[in-house]
Amino acid sequence: MAFTFGWSDYLIFALLLVVYALIGIYQRFHDPIVRKLNRLCCNEKWKLKEHSLSDNTAEALTLGNRRLTLFPIMSSVMASFLSAVSLMGTASEAYLYGFQFILMIVAYFIAFSVAAEVYMPVFYKLHLVSTHEVSSERKFVIGQHLLPTCKYY
Repeated sequence: MAFTFGWSDYLIFALLLVVYALIGIYQRFHDPIVRKLNRLCCNEKWKLKEHSLSDNTAEALTLGNRRLTLFPIMSSVMASFLSAVSLMGTASEAYLYGFQFILMIVAYFIAFSVAAEVYMPVFYKLHLVSTHEVSSERKFVIGQHLLPTCKYY
């Protein structure tokens, strides 16, 4: 049996690309169009509202200007952490590696708890978006900027 994409796979892939492109186009052109329409309109009652996140800063785009509630944050973290590959591979890894896999799950709970209680309050108080901002704000040695960048590769 050949494992190739069928026409339905390509159709779904193309539809997803179109949807994501339309979302990007909407986000890019929404505020300028609304501003032009509001300039043409004379009545205050009919004015359209601009996005509340119209400033394109890293904090606005990634953190929602720190105004997100628990559910969108929880959904985003869950979607980024639990992929389809990890869900399908979990059973086989548990079967193959047994106790080591259980220890890895325990290590996840410890690491996430430490990150939530130690790192996140510091990042929140300093208004940082990523770990790269920490190294870019310090101007010590060039190796200090190079090391965090190389650790991801």
